[in-house]
Amino acid sequence: TKVLIEMNILYKEYTGKFDGRYFKNLEKLIISSTQFSSLDLSNNTKLIQLHCSNNDLTELDLSKNVNLEIVECWKNQLTSLDMSKNVNLQELNCSLNQLTSLDVSKNVNLKILDCQLNQLTSLDVSKNVNLTYLNCSSNQLTSLDVSKNVNLEVLGCYSNQLTSLDVSKNVNLEVLDCYSNQLTSLDVSKNDKLYFILFNSNNITSLSIPKEHNIGLFAASDNQLKFSTVQGNYQAIQIPDWNPQATLQGGTKGYFDVLDLSSEYLIDGEVTTYNWYDKANKEEVNMYALKGKFYASPENAGKTLICQMTNELFPGFILEYEVTIKDEMISSRNVKTTIPEGFKLVGSQGKHKALESVQLTPNPVVDILKVNTTSKVESANVYSYTGKEVKRIPTVYNNEINLQDLPSGIYMISIKTEQGMVTQKVIKK
Repeated sequence: TKVLIEMNILYKEYTGKFDGRYFKNLEKLIISSTQFSSLDLSNNTKLIQLHCSNNDLTELDLSKNVNLEIVECWKNQLTSLDMSKNVNLQELNCSLNQLTSLDVSKNVNLKILDCQLNQLTSLDVSKNVNLTYLNCSSNQLTSLDVSKNVNLEVLGCYSNQLTSLDVSKNVNLEVLDCYSNQLTSLDVSKNDKLYFILFNSNNITSLSIPKEHNIGLFAASDNQLKFSTVQGNYQAIQIPDWNPQATLQGGTKGYFDVLDLSSEYLIDGEVTTYNWYDKANKEEVNMYALKGKFYASPENAGKTLICQMTNELFPGFILEYEVTIKDEMISSRNVKTTIPEGFKLVGSQGKHKALESVQLTPNPVVDILKVNTTSKVESANVYSYTGKEVKRIPTVYNNEINLQDLPSGIYMISIKTEQGMVTQKVIKK
């Protein structure tokens, strides 16, 4: 006598309830893509595998099926699922339902759990120490403790509301997908088996990865990372995706306020490259630079500037800084109104030209100001203390600038030489 131990019902327009009492010897049951709204499996105590995905099930009672090892019930309309009697369960896929809670504390043999695309607000997997695969993405989780899941190889928890995630105990982790949460930091420095990591669309400000790893895909965009807040070996990543990161905001500054980006200047011995341009027309602008600190000078007054930073330690990573330069020298009266020695002109005038040795005499001046320099003086612009251009001299003859027509006061004179731009303060009597 033949005994039916496996049954497949696929793509049938069956409705109502499936009654399994006539198939008591079933060990494997596949009911997929039907319109069944319920299954009566109370008499199928020998069931080991149940595949009942893509139906119209609103309830599923498996309390009598204690021998179940595999349950797939994804894409139904389940609002609850009691697995407390299924202590032999090894695989559970209940994704794409309407579950608001899920208790797997009794399923200590569970190796695979996929509960994504439900409405879970919490998930306790502390008893599931044999888990190798966990996907709880697209729920409403605010926390997730995987510290007991040391065998975990794949973790998907994207599109939740997680504010922290500790994977330091998951040393066997190969895939981590935690994008679109509210994480502020991520440390995977202990996870040297990782080859696939996605954490884009969070609020991450600090990141650590291993020095030795085999990371292939790396998705880090839409966070708040800087060169100075990431640690590890990023040159070995096969496919890095950094951009964009949140633009650093410098606010509004006077053109003799220092723009300090020195925290990004030297990273593990590698010097960062800074490129400045006008946000409005994308044209490169001149800046005075020294080890990650900058002055905009009067020629950039009234402009919104963008600085793009790159560093060879982080291939493909473009860090941006935005600042608006006022038509004023300084935003605070405590700021110096001259560019200190050592700064070099960078930008469209040429890369890292030396700041010229220029002396303006006499200073204070009554009428004629003499420009003492070995370079040829081409033109000059005079600015009031508020940053307004008060005089333009397209051609300078004999290195002399006539200030006789200006009232007494403090002025900034921007002088263009054959080597670049120099700006200094002058007092007019």
